[in-house]
Amino acid sequence: MSDTRHFILVPDKSSARRLRRMVAENQARLGVIVGIWPELINQAHAAYLLPEPEDWREALTAAAKAMDTAFWSKSVSVAPDETIAEVGRALSMLIEGAGPGGRIAPDTRKLLPERARKHLADLAALREKLSFSLPPHLAKIDAVLKAAGSLAIRKIAVYHVPGFPDLSPWQKALLDKLAKDSDVSRDTGLEDTLKKALEWNGAKKGTALASLQLELFDPKPKQVKLDDTVQWLAVRDHLEEAEVAAGMVRKFMEDEKAKASEIALLMPANGAYHDAIRDVFALAGMPVAGLDLERKARDLGREAVLNYLISRRWPAPVMALAAIYSNPLMPWPTETGAALAQDVTEGNFEPWLPKDADSRQRAMAGLINKRDLRGPSELARDLDQFGQLLRESEALRQHRKRALELLKELAGTLPSEGEIPWQELLSLSSPLPFSVGTGEVSARESVAVFIESEEPWRQVRLLIVMGFSSGRYPAEHPSSPVFLESDIVGLRDRLGCSIRSGGDEVVLGRRLFKRQLSAASEGAVFLIPRRDSAGNELYPSDTLAFAARLFAAPGGKDTLGAETLIRELDTEEGRASARWLSMAKPAKAAPAWSPAVKDLDLKRDILATIRIDKADGKPKPESPSVLEQLLVSPLGWLLGRAGLKAREWSPEDLDVALKGTIAHRMLELFFNPDQPIPTATAIRKGLPGRYDLVIRETAPFLLAPEWSIETRHLLQEIQEAALWWRDRLDQMKAKIIGAESKLNGSFDGHPLRGTTDLLLEVEGGQLFVVDYKKSSSEKYRTMMKAGYAVQVALYRIMLQTGCYAPEEQKTLSDALAQKREIGVLYALLNDRKILTDSSGWFGSGQQDVTEMGQRIADGGLDLLRKRFAELRRGSIRLNTTADEKWHEDNTGITAKYALDASPLVRLFMRPAEPEEESAE
Repeated sequence: MSDTRHFILVPDKSSARRLRRMVAENQARLGVIVGIWPELINQAHAAYLLPEPEDWREALTAAAKAMDTAFWSKSVSVAPDETIAEVGRALSMLIEGAGPGGRIAPDTRKLLPERARKHLADLAALREKLSFSLPPHLAKIDAVLKAAGSLAIRKIAVYHVPGFPDLSPWQKALLDKLAKDSDVSRDTGLEDTLKKALEWNGAKKGTALASLQLELFDPKPKQVKLDDTVQWLAVRDHLEEAEVAAGMVRKFMEDEKAKASEIALLMPANGAYHDAIRDVFALAGMPVAGLDLERKARDLGREAVLNYLISRRWPAPVMALAAIYSNPLMPWPTETGAALAQDVTEGNFEPWLPKDADSRQRAMAGLINKRDLRGPSELARDLDQFGQLLRESEALRQHRKRALELLKELAGTLPSEGEIPWQELLSLSSPLPFSVGTGEVSARESVAVFIESEEPWRQVRLLIVMGFSSGRYPAEHPSSPVFLESDIVGLRDRLGCSIRSGGDEVVLGRRLFKRQLSAASEGAVFLIPRRDSAGNELYPSDTLAFAARLFAAPGGKDTLGAETLIRELDTEEGRASARWLSMAKPAKAAPAWSPAVKDLDLKRDILATIRIDKADGKPKPESPSVLEQLLVSPLGWLLGRAGLKAREWSPEDLDVALKGTIAHRMLELFFNPDQPIPTATAIRKGLPGRYDLVIRETAPFLLAPEWSIETRHLLQEIQEAALWWRDRLDQMKAKIIGAESKLNGSFDGHPLRGTTDLLLEVEGGQLFVVDYKKSSSEKYRTMMKAGYAVQVALYRIMLQTGCYAPEEQKTLSDALAQKREIGVLYALLNDRKILTDSSGWFGSGQQDVTEMGQRIADGGLDLLRKRFAELRRGSIRLNTTADEKWHEDNTGITAKYALDASPLVRLFMRPAEPEEESAE
């Protein structure tokens, strides 16, 4: 066996694939290797029997964190892994550009801008702090360069064509070293084979495709006539691209008597394109070759661990709790997980498991619901138990294994005592999508797949270029966060650092794209997506403008415009002019579906059927807030009463409704019949402690540090409102006779139920039903003036018609037995105003009080009676597109909440008739 290795160096795995077949067909023998740079480095390193280099990453991390004045110091505290990775890339680029024996030195001559000089000086200092150690790939090269030739157990003869690939100073030095130590005669056959790998048949001269292959990007190209060897087709998105491409492949094979292996797809290195091609071509029964046979899988195991850790840092975000409850690795059925997650998103932070839950499920729920954590040792025990309780399933085996591996790593990170290193734990637990096999077989006699960043690997007749959009062909080179493009040019041109700029990368990318085009001999089709996966608009690749310069416009006096090259496939003209486009067989067009929008007639008494108590068979009471929804949208009311609600997940937010809930709860604690009206001092002293308690009970996420500003502002608002309300009660000489009083009654023969915020007896002996509103007064003034303040009016009706809960019975019965006048009162907390339906109950000395008179709900109650009559007839009136504006102009009710209660309400809206001016 020969002790010499003949290594053919190529740029990437695609070109290696082509070369291996060419060698096997023409120069097949032992001792020949076709590979890329990492493989050559490993071969050379092994040939000299050199040890593996030390862990550069660990040393880099320690050195970078120790430099507290470097430009990256502040970023390290926020995103340590990402920052150190970028610093390492920049340092590695400089070391590689300096070459063996070169050094990185500060710019003492001030040839670079100040920012670049600072960055260069810090990286030079970091290099010194690392004791001039090298990144792993350069450390291996350095070891080979320093090794004596006599140590090599085999000789390596490297075959390389200049520029294929381009070489750095380190790489050139390695090739020189191997050539010196090998001292073997070159195999001319292998050299010829490598040169042939750069040759492509290309298209027939004079065609538009040949012009692209030869003169694209040339400064002064020769113009030719545009023919059907090239075409640019605009499609909707990458999914339609896959469908169009599959159809074109089939049509080209039929029309041109071609084999599948004579067609190639050139696509971006993008998982979405890979998945689309894999799925569509599999459905079409056409195998592809060159597509990655691995798919990225969601990392359910690490997700479960991460969300469990987040849930233990109370207050936990609701989305993290929902994610952990619904994770497939939890020991309960999928349906149970979804129900638990929904409960959490609706504010129940300790959702109940089903009655038939087993001990394993209850133990896991207990772990997730634990709030107190006394230290790292307890967390270590909980993490261990968490891993033991994860579901054991063959389908989830890999995910469970990854979770257990992570838990073991976290256990080794946790100290035995002291503070829990939350940031480190969470950083280690980031999900990492991993590859899983698809079970597919890559067949040679199938459609070839070329990747945008790699060489073509097969001669074909037709090339379909996918994703021909801005930033592609050539692909944009990612910018460095350390050095600007101008900095890199300065480092190269002024300081002699052998590195490539973004402009250099563009030139190399253009050359690669021309080689990719040259793999086609008969035609090239460029598919241009108009939208990305999120529906955002996309634009054609900048290369389209260079292509347009090649083709003469009719008359030959000018070039074609870039947009004139594009044929839109969503137009009949575009489809008719496209070559090899596979069209579906003509079929009778089905009319687009549209909902039947007409009022419902259910032919039954809806009030007597939709809300029936199973215990006694009687109708269940309605609440004033729900009846206001009935006024605006009978369909929304019906869907809500039938339990057909849209159940959505969303992150926590301190919205208007939550602010109102917290404010109501705070005022309830200070103003109730069990204690005298508090003094201003008592409010100021007692409010902060009670506020924290209310936050913990109603919205624990607000305890997180990031919500501190919002919660502080809300506390200030509530304090000001409480002090104002205390003064108003004092001015009214009011006596509190009920707070959160549970009332029952009836309206138009239907039972009512509700809870008042406050019941007051004022100086004149009258009673007030009080409704706190975390709002300004203008909206409610409009509502009362229009006669649609239905909610408070219904509370008064309940006082007049109903019975009361036992704890309210005596107080309210005594008060109402005297047949006192009953009024309603809105306490508007934002602008601190009072609106009532009274007339003359207050003297001129009462501040902030406006008496609106008794007719504040006449219109609304009349409309509610009409709604009840419709429901008893079985009729559900659908909303019209004019209703929201009508309520805004005529009732003061914010109709949006009722109309958005279900997406079905707006879906089934009737168009407003021209003469239709009201919600009726």
